[in-house]
Amino acid sequence: MDVNFEYYKIFYYVAKYHNFTKAAQALNNSQPNITRAMNCLE
Repeated sequence: MDVNFEYYKIFYYVAKYHNFTKAAQALNNSQPNITRAMNCLE
C-alpha cells in the first residue's frame, strides 16, 4: 500500500477542525479533494 504522507497531514486537519470544509480552507484545498484523501486512508 502506497500512502502519501500528505494524507496524514489532511487527516490531522480534519481531526483538528472536526469538519472537512474547514480543513479544506485551512489547507487551501477543495472539500472534494479532502474527502478523496480521507477515502484513500480507509
